[in-house]
Amino acid sequence: MYYPNPSGSGGEASADLNFTGRSNVTVRYLKVRDVCPGDGRPVRAVLVATRTDGSRVNISPYYSDTNGCGSDGTQFPTVKLGLGGGQRIKSLSLKVCVYTAALGNVKCVTSSARSNPYT
Repeated sequence: MYYPNPSGSGGEASADLNFTGRSNVTVRYLKVRDVCPGDGRPVRAVLVATRTDGSRVNISPYYSDTNGCGSDGTQFPTVKLGLGGGQRIKSLSLKVCVYTAALGNVKCVTSSARSNPYT
């Protein structure tokens, strides 16, 4: 998924999401990349869970590209994430966000959802 900024900058993120149960997912090959010109604005990504009741929640942590304008972006190790308290994940999406002006002015785009076969 890619968020284009009118200036030509933006951000992209990708990951392989594998559900391991009603409330858990294994995230592999998560990559976040800052698409530049070198504007000095950070790019970050986060997983977004849609619960079986229809509500949505970000699953921490946020992942940031630490390589600046490098074409490789930042690759993260495999991680297991989930929701506690008996909450069930209906589907997951990946959201990428870029700062488009002053710090705090964030624009985001969210991928299409991947359904959980366990719910």
